[in-house]
Amino acid sequence: MKSILMMKGVAALAAAAILAPAAAMADPAPATFGSAAILTNRTCITTSGGDCQLGTRNFLQYAGGAGSSFSISATNEGNSGASGSAYSTFSGDAVPTLGVSSFAGANTRTGASALAYQTFTYTGDAAINLALTGTLHYFGSGNLTNTGVIGVESAGAGFFGANLTILPLSALNGIGTTGEQLIGSLTGLTDCAAGATATGFSSSNGLGAGEHNIPLSLTTGCDGGAITIQSGQSFVILATVQAISNKGGFLDATHTFSSYFDPEKTVFADTGEAVGASFLSASVAAVPEPAAWALMISGFGLVGLAMRRARRTPVLTVA
Repeated sequence: MKSILMMKGVAALAAAAILAPAAAMADPAPATFGSAAILTNRTCITTSGGDCQLGTRNFLQYAGGAGSSFSISATNEGNSGASGSAYSTFSGDAVPTLGVSSFAGANTRTGASALAYQTFTYTGDAAINLALTGTLHYFGSGNLTNTGVIGVESAGAGFFGANLTILPLSALNGIGTTGEQLIGSLTGLTDCAAGATATGFSSSNGLGAGEHNIPLSLTTGCDGGAITIQSGQSFVILATVQAISNKGGFLDATHTFSSYFDPEKTVFADTGEAVGASFLSASVAAVPEPAAWALMISGFGLVGLAMRRARRTPVLTVA
């Protein structure tokens, strides 16, 4: 038993010695997933129509960062009833899930915005035309009527919007690591003009109070054609949500913005045949973090040493 433990320790040190020089020589790789949120609250300056014109910001809070999920909530003690929350989750090879809520005080404009990104790699042999599908599930007090007027919004209502965006891998370069940096870097990329491969948007515009499920699908690229993914290609999926409420209004979208790869609308590029759920789950996988790769390589080393000790035969390694 003691010899086995010593062997494991030596293997771990050897793996660290091999990986350390490479890590020192190369620039740090951007995190392959991450999420962030911002909660805001402003006092309202009452107008003749009872709308909310933006006043002084009372609280501002960030959460999340590269390589992490988050759960955050905040209450503005100075304005009774004003609160916001947001969270993100990652599950295996699924597209990130987000939830937000905003409850405005009697005289506040309260907002919660969140985003999450995940890198995926397609390993199938034939090119596919990728499709995503999602649902915005929320409860609300009603829709804002003055969304076209900057800084002036109707009282007692709210606005909910969500984006699904596919980005090239290069979009993660220089995005930063903190929640504040991710919000500043990624919110502007949900636009074709900013370099997105494809982007889609849905909102609560025109919907009244109550419970709603808004569908959101993404099947067309920024060039107007299919979202074609080649064998071996990596890409980034970015999901964003925003909930804003004014003067007693609320939006409870903690029941989430969920999105998925669409197995029926994702087709083989050369035949148009649907790829199916089993093919998608087997060929589109989330890219592990650099640290995870290091652990995997160390694990491979341990397995190789164990095999060599047991069988006394050479073990092939990948340089």
